[in-house]
Amino acid sequence: MVRFIEGKRNKVKDKLKEKKKHPYKTGGQFRLGNIKLRESVQSKKKKKN
Repeated sequence: MVRFIEGKRNKVKDKLKEKKKHPYKTGGQFRLGNIKLRESVQSKKKKKN
């Protein structure tokens, strides 16, 4: 059980390292995705009204 948890921790650490390598790439895509999601939610609300 302990090994399994440690494995998960290592995976998370690896992901964090990958993000640190190219923060501008991942961050940009992430932000754009969030903006598009918000716009789509807002447009759906307007249609209901």
